[in-house]
Amino acid sequence: MALHFSSSKRYVPQADGNRELPQEQQVSFDLKLPKVQDMLEIQEMIRSLGGGTVALASSASDQQALQMWHIMETLIRKYTSNWNGISLDGTQVTDSEGVLAAIGMDAVGMISEVTQEIMLAGKGSVNEAKNFASES
Repeated sequence: MALHFSSSKRYVPQADGNRELPQEQQVSFDLKLPKVQDMLEIQEMIRSLGGGTVALASSASDQQALQMWHIMETLIRKYTSNWNGISLDGTQVTDSEGVLAAIGMDAVGMISEVTQEIMLAGKGSVNEAKNFASES
């Protein structure tokens, strides 16, 4: 059994109908895939908040929401790059720092989706490796 791994992939968020837009209007970015140690560190950060998912839940206290936002920012900074479809004051933003500076509350759903995808991407499976092999 051969295993095939990639260190990154291109991701197009689903939030707000993004995938239904023409490609040149879509938000997309390169997603660096977390390694085992990264996943353990992410899980520990989340566990320190009492578990749950990486999202800004309405049931969270203000302090929990702020801590969760810091985790989300950390994940965006560490695992995303080469953004398309984000601009701030008419200027295209391509780096994660610029994206975090540009987004408003209307983009929190997309950011939640992105952080969830980072976590899922780090949990790749043998089936994914088999599917990759069969596609080549």
